[in-house]
Amino acid sequence: MTSQNRRSSAARLGVAALNLSAPGLGLLRVGKTRLGLIWLTSPILIFIVVVCAAAILPHWNYFAWAAVMTMAVSVLFISLVASIWLTWRKSRERLPIRWWQRWYCLIALCLVIGSLSPPLTNLWHRYYWSYFAASGSMAPTLVRGENLLVDMRDRRAPSRGTVVLIETAQNPWIKRVVAVAGDRIAMVDGIPIINGKRVLQVRAGVASDDSMGTVQSGQRSVETLSGEVGNHAVLDLGKAPQDNFPETVVPTGQIFVMGDNRDSSMDSRFPRELGGVGMVSTTMILGRPLFIYWSAERARIGTRLNP
Repeated sequence: MTSQNRRSSAARLGVAALNLSAPGLGLLRVGKTRLGLIWLTSPILIFIVVVCAAAILPHWNYFAWAAVMTMAVSVLFISLVASIWLTWRKSRERLPIRWWQRWYCLIALCLVIGSLSPPLTNLWHRYYWSYFAASGSMAPTLVRGENLLVDMRDRRAPSRGTVVLIETAQNPWIKRVVAVAGDRIAMVDGIPIINGKRVLQVRAGVASDDSMGTVQSGQRSVETLSGEVGNHAVLDLGKAPQDNFPETVVPTGQIFVMGDNRDSSMDSRFPRELGGVGMVSTTMILGRPLFIYWSAERARIGTRLNP
């Protein structure tokens, strides 16, 4: 190999760095077409495998989700490192450049791969969706700034106490089902009255909320709805107009939802024209939240929202 046919170390580094845009791109540049296509398609194949696992496997818990995500990220990282290393090894000799190795073809290939991102993301969202809590309307169950995973496959008619993701005129919201079709629901001094019976609430210390821009402390209580599997915590910041409303019947095919932060939640207690959601049709249920996968409070990571 003559010096004219040999790439400098700087040139080899530049070619290897092409793999940072897409694994395998550097291999295509140095003429290793088969290897380049294998590495180029590997992230897509890994993504498809993860989506298939999401579609087939039952409800994930946090540890199963974390294991799959860690494995997928690890394989992608190994694929990236391997493509860089192989490009470095194969780039010593400067071979004649064919048309598919030219820079404009590589850019076009990157654009084609990038165009696959939206449909692949939409495919993932058919099964699971990541939700960011932008408000404290579900505090103390869900704190503002936390991220959780939602199972988008589960759109069954929920029972009382179930946390659901619902479609609204704004962005999707997460609320708790307090009453179902046929129930008579009212509020008296901040306590739900369902079918004429006062919901059990037991005081459990204090909790804070920063939904309004300033930290407010309120009464934390453990609430148990009739038929609920387990119980949940609610937050009462004090007297508010929505603490009382007259009894109403939940129509067929609809649910009545509230946020666990009872004084800082726009929900079924407010009509749509006032920013609430009114009665919610079960067809507006998008999915059921599973668990918190990211929180500033590390101890809350992995917390399930539905038993």
